[in-house]
Amino acid sequence: MASSDEPPTGRQPELDLGAELRLVNAERSELLRASRELRGELSDLGPADAAERAALITQAEELEAFVAELERRRDALLEKLQMSP
Repeated sequence: MASSDEPPTGRQPELDLGAELRLVNAERSELLRASRELRGELSDLGPADAAERAALITQAEELEAFVAELERRRDALLEKLQMSP
């Protein structure tokens, strides 16, 4: 008999992939929004704010790198879902 921690047989793994895909998409959307906001703040900074401008650019680039990771994960999940029976 399966323990209560194990998923039941059937389509459960596909449901888990679908749930993970939704989470990845939600996190991706949030990071994209945050990156756009940071880049939008750049236009509000004056020329004397070079250090702050550099920090905002770095933060936006880091967020965009996370987005790229999430997009790779999303693609992998989509591929797994397509291969599921």
